[in-house]
Amino acid sequence: TDQVLLEVNGDKPRIPASTIKLLTAAAALEVLGPRTRLATKVMRDGNTITLVGGGDTSLVRAHGGDPLAGGAASLRALADLTAAALPDQPVRLVYDDSLFTGPVTGPNWPRNAARLGIAAPVSALMVGEGRVRPGALSRVADPAKQAAEAFAGYLKKSGVQVTKTTAGKVAAGAAEIARVESPPVADLVEELLTESNNDMG
Repeated sequence: TDQVLLEVNGDKPRIPASTIKLLTAAAALEVLGPRTRLATKVMRDGNTITLVGGGDTSLVRAHGGDPLAGGAASLRALADLTAAALPDQPVRLVYDDSLFTGPVTGPNWPRNAARLGIAAPVSALMVGEGRVRPGALSRVADPAKQAAEAFAGYLKKSGVQVTKTTAGKVAAGAAEIARVESPPVADLVEELLTESNNDMG
């Protein structure tokens, strides 16, 4: 009926804030599709393996469960799959978060946004929403590096000797040896909107 039931400073311009997540959610469903799952992969080129981020901000360290039944993909599971696919030899670990380009923070974010726990810097590779440790509020400055270091730790627990961990890009001729996938985009969007998740938004 267009009848206004409540109005408080309705004519005062404001920054959209979390309401913009509605547009993000609609775009994700339209462009990616509700059934799409985001893959975190490991690629191998000789004795170099590359951890490649696919934009899954729901990736956890361990005990993720089934991503198709309310769980999440985990670095521990990916490390186990990787270890099973590797010969018994030392490897160099590269991590690649180049899927996303552009600024890693919003233009109006406060300088200490990560420390305050507002959101982690945007990265195609992160674990545990980039939190400094599980359950913490504050986030790390380099989520991709943190994810790679955690992954290297799980590889070592699985018996893989990691000689070095560095940032880089996957080699053109590298072959996929392991992957884990996120819950479907529809589930990620539900969490984005229900929890107003800044890392997913």
